[in-house]
Amino acid sequence: MAIILTGFILVPVAAALLCLPLKRRGWLFVATAAGLLSLAAYLYTIRPFNNLLVFQYHDVPLLVLDGLSHLVLTGVALAALLYALYSVDEERAIPYALYLLATAAGVILAGELVTLMLFSLLLLDACGHLAMAGGKKIGLGEGLSLGLAAGLLAGGLAAMMLISHATAIHLTIRTYPLLVKAMVLSGFTLLAGVLPFHRWLVKTSNPLIYAAVNTVGLYGIFRFAFNVFGLGRSGMLVLTVLGLSSLVYGGLVAFARRDLAYNNIAQTGVVLAAAGLASPLALMGALFHLLNLIVIKPLLVYAGDTADRASGPLLSSCLVIGWLANAAIPPFNGFWSLHYVLLALAQQKAWPSALLLIPGLVIILALSLKVLKEKVFSAEPGGAPPVRWPQGTVLVISAVLCLLIGLNTGAVVTYLINPAVIALTNGTGYARMIAGVLL
Repeated sequence: MAIILTGFILVPVAAALLCLPLKRRGWLFVATAAGLLSLAAYLYTIRPFNNLLVFQYHDVPLLVLDGLSHLVLTGVALAALLYALYSVDEERAIPYALYLLATAAGVILAGELVTLMLFSLLLLDACGHLAMAGGKKIGLGEGLSLGLAAGLLAGGLAAMMLISHATAIHLTIRTYPLLVKAMVLSGFTLLAGVLPFHRWLVKTSNPLIYAAVNTVGLYGIFRFAFNVFGLGRSGMLVLTVLGLSSLVYGGLVAFARRDLAYNNIAQTGVVLAAAGLASPLALMGALFHLLNLIVIKPLLVYAGDTADRASGPLLSSCLVIGWLANAAIPPFNGFWSLHYVLLALAQQKAWPSALLLIPGLVIILALSLKVLKEKVFSAEPGGAPPVRWPQGTVLVISAVLCLLIGLNTGAVVTYLINPAVIALTNGTGYARMIAGVLL
């Protein structure tokens, strides 16, 4: 098992080094991402639902895989595979994309604070290099945002080590000052692109940066809020407010500008607002929605990008499926995650949250239908060439996943979502579980 866990980090690093002298690097990236996704899927067949896989060195848990990290790792591997297929000809950016994939896996699997700090800083470095490799200049605002995230995470994690006199998470669980909690959670909130830390991620045009870093940021919020700090009612209220603010603001701006980046900010707000309710049903909805976004976001981004230079029934069909899933129209996957979130609102009688959540979802619905009308049903047929097969493969895979997840909700919840919910509802017992594995 130690070889498998370290493989999620070492395989992308080895592939990045191997592809440097190669002229055709794209298919090596595809093979690497497909291999990691297959490995993550294989682990679901051998890992018990609520057990941990730990790679330890001298009784220090360097890497830990539980239900939450397993779900997020699988999602990042899927996002990487879709990006690899779509950008198979972009040779210059591929080593940096592999670098980002390795560092994202390191953050997700980190079982102690030094490892987490190291991979967090390397992830931010990979973001900058991948953006510049794709031809985008890093402006002052984006640079300051990445630097602020690095400072908050490094400072907060270092303070945790000084206060607890330990690095392993199972030894550091204790009461921390509010400032330390705020630093760590703010760093991950900035990575996730949650309002008011959304500007740098909105300006990032690379879809892998958005998918991987946004997902890793949400993972960090979940892990520390529930399993390390054990936030109380006031802390969860802050998460709910941040999520609802992102939902409403992102939805309004996306509707006004037809801006997909702000639609993603709004959808991220749904995840965070649901997590703030902290009930098992709400967490199920939040994690299910997080998984759905990993599938829906690439479909919308890649279909929209392809529509600028291609046309045809395949592209139109994928656009329709993507925006219907984004609008939470059954039977597509977006409907079921929001179904669980709304049930959790009703179960907890969280009417103040519902007063903002439901209008925000209506804005997203209106945006989706508006874009469909403009891009598909009102678009004039043109003479653009059909979609090329690597890009078309990505669109078909994403569209099929939107439908299959929606039609097989029970299996997805049982095998993917519930193990992650168990990890979160176990609270700071996460640390005791690691300690028990090490005994």
